[in-house]
Amino acid sequence: MLRKRKAEILKDRPEEIRNKLFIDLYDYILPTNKLTEEEMKEYNNSVMELESLSLFTDYAKMEGIKIGRNEGIEIGRNAGRNEGIEIAFTQIVINAAQKGMSLADISSITALSVEQIRNILNNRKDNR
Repeated sequence: MLRKRKAEILKDRPEEIRNKLFIDLYDYILPTNKLTEEEMKEYNNSVMELESLSLFTDYAKMEGIKIGRNEGIEIGRNAGRNEGIEIAFTQIVINAAQKGMSLADISSITALSVEQIRNILNNRKDNR
């Protein structure tokens, strides 16, 4: 009953103050000066467990954010690298075609298929 009431009171509070409110509320509802020595040990253990759990969840959250940020950076780098390569190849194909090189020669230099080269040149014309 007491635990359920505490949970209801605390559920709408921001997480960072829940633990402090929990301890303050627990002290209010269950004055520690009226506890036996054994009950006081149990109370202190439960408070320590709560603090440990809070520290663990905070650490886990920070690590998760760090991992997600690093993965996002890596994905962004790869996307940027791939886009840069695509832009460079597109420009090489366009420049080579403007110099009068055959599609076969451009293909030989860039390792792109003749079809890919045609698509690049056609897209360039469509975008004008």
